[in-house]
This record gives sequence, C-alpha cells and structure tokens, in this order.
Amino acid sequence: MSIRLVSTEQIRFDVDVETYNRIVRDITQKAMASCETSIADIIAHGLTQPIIDSICGNLDMSTIAQYVAHQLNYTRIVENGRGHIIEALLSDERFNTLLNRGITRSTMGVIDETVERVSARLLTEMGKETDV
Repeated sequence: MSIRLVSTEQIRFDVDVETYNRIVRDITQKAMASCETSIADIIAHGLTQPIIDSICGNLDMSTIAQYVAHQLNYTRIVENGRGHIIEALLSDERFNTLLNRGITRSTMGVIDETVERVSARLLTEMGKETDV
C-alpha cells in the first residue's frame, strides 16, 4: 500500500532521534552501494587524476579566494600572528639581550634624573626641620 501526499505548502514531519538515525543510515548505505561500483571502476581504470584535473580546471580560484576572504576573522588572524611573533622574539636570546639593554638605557636616564631631583630637594630641605 502506498500513500501519496500532495500539497502546495511546506509539510513538516517530526521524527524521533532513533528513526532519524535509521533513515540517515539507510540513505547512506544505499548511496554507498550505488556509488561503490562506479568508484571502483574509476579507480581501476586510472581515471582519478583526469577527473581531479578537470575539477581543478573548472574552479575559479579568484571567486573561491573572495568567498574565503569574506569568511575569515581577520582579528583572530592578526592576534594569532602577533602571538607567534612575540613568542618567537621572546625565545630568542639575542632579542632578549637587546631588549634588556634598551630597557636599561631608557631607565638609567629616568633613574639619574630622579636621583638628581631627590638630592637637590634634600639639600634644600636640610636647613629646615622636616621628616626627611
């Protein structure tokens, strides 16, 4: 007995998980069975490379690149790249040495100026009674 449903509107069937899994498994098995002989013949006759070449020849790489570019998260790419660069720099001994020298040179001027200011202030305050 067969049932034929005809409708001009969308029809929705709610299916439980077990039935859904069974339907998917059955469709997969039938598709694999129908394609298995064709795939075996293609491999046996060495047609895989010509098929691959044909598919690649018909691809428009610029369009694919545009689609890919629209889907990329550039912020994530930049952050990832920045993290790799920082990691590579910090693992380099020469960079660490140069960085420490630069920090020392930069802070020496600040430290010297601070010592001079504190010394000058102490000298001016020495005559006064203070907590210094």
